[in-house]
Order: sequence, then C-alpha cells, then structure tokens
Amino acid sequence: MRLRSLVLLAGALAPLTSLPAQQKIDRRLALDANGMFKFFVASGAVRVIGWDVDSIVVTGTISSKSQFFVGGGHSGVKGAVEGEGVEAMADLTVKVPRRARLWVRGGEADVRIDGMSGALDCSSASGSVRIQGNSDEVTAETMGGDLVLVGSPSYMRLKTATGRVDWTGTGEDGGISTVSGRVTVHGGMTRRGRIETVTGDVRYEGGIGAGGALAIDTHAGHVDLVLPKSTNATLIVTAATSDLFGLRSIGDPGKSPSSVVREVGGASAGATITVRTFKGRVTAASP
Repeated sequence: MRLRSLVLLAGALAPLTSLPAQQKIDRRLALDANGMFKFFVASGAVRVIGWDVDSIVVTGTISSKSQFFVGGGHSGVKGAVEGEGVEAMADLTVKVPRRARLWVRGGEADVRIDGMSGALDCSSASGSVRIQGNSDEVTAETMGGDLVLVGSPSYMRLKTATGRVDWTGTGEDGGISTVSGRVTVHGGMTRRGRIETVTGDVRYEGGIGAGGALAIDTHAGHVDLVLPKSTNATLIVTAATSDLFGLRSIGDPGKSPSSVVREVGGASAGATITVRTFKGRVTAASP
C-alpha cells in the first residue's frame, strides 16, 4: 500500500508536458571585416553582437529536433535554424565583424542587434526587433512585435503592422510606417523624414535642420509635436482639432479638417513640418 502511494505521488509531481531536449551550438568561421552575413531563425531568440574580429562565432542552444546550418567563405556566410514549432526553437548569440553587412530574418523569433556599423536589414514576422548601434543604413520590419532603434543612421526605414515603433537618434533620410502601432521619436529627423500610420498615435520630440522637411500623415491617430525653442520652421497642420503653441483650432464635426499655418522661430531656415490627420488631433509645444 505504501509503495502504491509513493508511485501515485511521483506521478502527481511529474510535469504534464516534457520540455524538448536541447543541443548546444558552438561554431566559428572566418569572415572579412566588410563581408556579408545572412541568418534565419524560425522561432526563439537571436542576438547579434558586433566585434572587432574578422570572424563569426555562433553559440547557444537549439531544440534537439531542429537543424542548424552555417557555411560560406571569407566574403560571405549564411546560416539558419530550421524546423517546425518547438522543434525550431533557438536561443543563440552571434558575434559578427562590426562593419559587416548584416541580413537577419526571424519567423517568430525576437531579434536583437548591438554594436553593428555596417548596413543592416532585419525583420521578424511576430517577434520584436531591437537595434542599438551606429549602422549608417538600417531597414527593419516586424508585423506583430515592437521595433526599437537607438542609433543615428543616414538612411532608415522602419515598419510594423500592430507593433509600436520607438526611435532615439537623428538621421538624414528617415521613414517610419505602421498600421495601428504607436510611433515615438526622441531626437528627431534632421533633414528628410516621413511618418505614416492609419490609427497609430505619433509623438515626435526633436528638431529639424535648416532646409529640412518632415511629413507626418495619419488617418485617425493623434499627433503630438515637442519642438525645441530653437526650431525655425513653417508648421502646416491639417486636422479637425489642433493646439499649436496655444493657438487652438476646433473644426465642425462631419466637415473636412481645416489647415493652419504657423511660423515657428521666424522660419528663416526654410524648413517645413507638415502634419495631416483626418480624425485625430494635433498639438505642438516646446519643452
């Protein structure tokens, strides 16, 4: 009787589902400082770290039934983790030459990139994408996850569907688009910038350089501008409701939004900030 009780207790304490077994990954390949690295991870997480060594090091774990591939030459390397569902789970860290050109894709994987300065192109279908570094060219996209960039690329394109976009930095040519995700910019696009949403709100905290142009378009999102007191620009706002440095405009419900033009700081620099929203409100203020 006592033995039967111990057997029942052991069964009650056992996990309902067993975790998939894992296999360790530790691979190293040579890659030129400005070479190309392409990597795909179906699910899980991958972190890419830029370093000052002409080689690639991939470490971490993957589920036992998934497949890991990596290979190539000094000028280019490709790698992937393949499988289905939990069989493709990965938790990997990849060290890459800092100035290499980087291409990363995640199916359901979270992607994090730190310390890269070469051209960067990364995306995830439903995972988050987080980038920090001094890459001169950044293209990043995620459908359902959040997208966070800390850096000041000359060329930048960020895109989500429902995930939020958060950018800290400046840039020469920047574009951000999302369907319903919230967009927050700290620092500001100094030359040419465009932000587009359908229902997502936009908060822009930053200035605009001499002769620059910033356009913000949304159908139903609210737009908040926090512009430095040193800003010199022509502010053109089309919205149903606006409050521009204390100048308020409230349109009639059911009618088309009205346009308001406001000179900020004298506008001698020739810069232009254009904001359009069909259903949302627009505010502009200085910190």
